[in-house]
Amino acid sequence: QTRLVRDPFYAAYAAVHDGRLPFIDPVPLIRWAYGDTLPESALTEAQNNKTIFKDWFNSNVLLNDSTTCSESLIVYTAGSDTDYRNEYNQPPTVPFGFSSSRISVFAEVPDVVVPVGQASYLSTVTNHTEVLPVTVDLMAAKGCDGMVSSSILALIPSKTLECPF
Repeated sequence: QTRLVRDPFYAAYAAVHDGRLPFIDPVPLIRWAYGDTLPESALTEAQNNKTIFKDWFNSNVLLNDSTTCSESLIVYTAGSDTDYRNEYNQPPTVPFGFSSSRISVFAEVPDVVVPVGQASYLSTVTNHTEVLPVTVDLMAAKGCDGMVSSSILALIPSKTLECPF
């Protein structure tokens, strides 16, 4: 991202703002600084690792099906904690590790967040009971984006899912 995003953005911004740098949130700054410490070969190695994971996942976990498009679905949640956006729990760090939310990015498969309800909670900001959406993620085989969308739309008339808009 530093070479393809940051550097051209900084140059374009400086060109119209008397050489100034723009304000950047601390999260990308930390990630860009980490990227600057890596050798050029790290990009090729990361792309190779991504390809190995993608090929394995698409031939062993979410398989294409000639009748239904995706042989199966993965249904998962992102968690149940209330995260307030007006406070940082920890300073930003380089995002090491792996979680279910990264699978679709690395495997190049569709991942759609679907609202399935609401949950009440006592807000520390408003000091009132507020509601948050409850969601699930649906992941399908590569190329099955349309199947996921049409499946979700098919559940709305039966009120299995309610359309939020």
